[in-house]
Amino acid sequence: MRRLFWQLGGSLSIYVHVPFCSRRCAYCNFTSIASSDPELYLRYFKLLWREIELRSFQLEGKDMVSLYFGGGTPSHVPAKLLSKTLEVILKYVKVPDEFEFTVEVNPEDINEEIAGDYSVLGVNRISIGLQAAQDDILRLIGRPHTFEDFIKAWKILERRFNDINIDFIVGLPMESRETIAEDVKLVSWLRPSHVSVYMLEEEKLDAEKKALLPDEEEVVEHFLIFCNTLSDEGYRRYEISNWYLTKPSFHNLSYWKNQDYIGVGLSAGGHVSRFRYVNTGNLRVYSEKILEGKLPYEYAHNNSEEEELRETLFMCLRLIEGCDLADLEKRFSGQLLGRYLKKLLTNPHYFERQNKKLRLTSLGILHSASAMEMLV
Repeated sequence: MRRLFWQLGGSLSIYVHVPFCSRRCAYCNFTSIASSDPELYLRYFKLLWREIELRSFQLEGKDMVSLYFGGGTPSHVPAKLLSKTLEVILKYVKVPDEFEFTVEVNPEDINEEIAGDYSVLGVNRISIGLQAAQDDILRLIGRPHTFEDFIKAWKILERRFNDINIDFIVGLPMESRETIAEDVKLVSWLRPSHVSVYMLEEEKLDAEKKALLPDEEEVVEHFLIFCNTLSDEGYRRYEISNWYLTKPSFHNLSYWKNQDYIGVGLSAGGHVSRFRYVNTGNLRVYSEKILEGKLPYEYAHNNSEEEELRETLFMCLRLIEGCDLADLEKRFSGQLLGRYLKKLLTNPHYFERQNKKLRLTSLGILHSASAMEMLV
């Protein structure tokens, strides 16, 4: 196998995958394990800590500008496991003054103790998965919490954290204009610092639930209700599915600008210079690789210049401001970049060039999946 390369810059972001959940949601496409077994948690985290050590050559001396515990449900496991993970990471990286530390949580897990633990740990951003404000929809999609659980969690979290994201999903079974109106009214009432609104990926749903889905035109209408209301409430849209009041998520921006980040844990991916990898999502294989002293890659590849450009465009075109052409001109040859610009700009319905930016038009944002097919 030819040698894989990486050329680290001075800073990076780190993602830690915590796969455990109380139960698996009906729509979930992420690597998750429904378990409440403390011994399994500990075995997994010991493997994860070893992976961090194996990646020390990618981490040493770098500034960790953001750290993100995602899942799965990180709040489902004891906070001391997250604390130990941070301790292992800090053996190798430096933390600058401006540092974003996010933990994903589910409402039913939150109490004063765990919120206090996160605060002591240095967490300064929380992402809470609500998805919908109606208990009948939450039950139908297998969410383990109620709307009342969410409100209780919110009251606890807002006393300790200034930066809280709420996740919503549009296109859920039994969704209507009325339920969407309730969702956006909740945002108007709570005023979270950040809101994410994702389209449902319906592949995992069974036939009974699919029969209750709104049609495509209704989903677009519901999404636009969210977009327009958030704008009216003073939220700034900075990515296709994300809005903020005070500041965007620095960690998310590192993905969308295709900057360097390291992922550790089951199915976690990373991107360093032109080296891209994805870890195995199989716990047995992950364990075997780590115990053999090997990094648990399922996919690892040195991108060619064209592959890197294509990936970068695919990511940064999700940003509302688009891709910074001056930055792309520094990173890629003029001939290659020019060829892609010419190709994309042949479709003015989806793409536009303005003020040294290449970006999606309003129509392109609404039909981003179709627009991105031009990069294939």
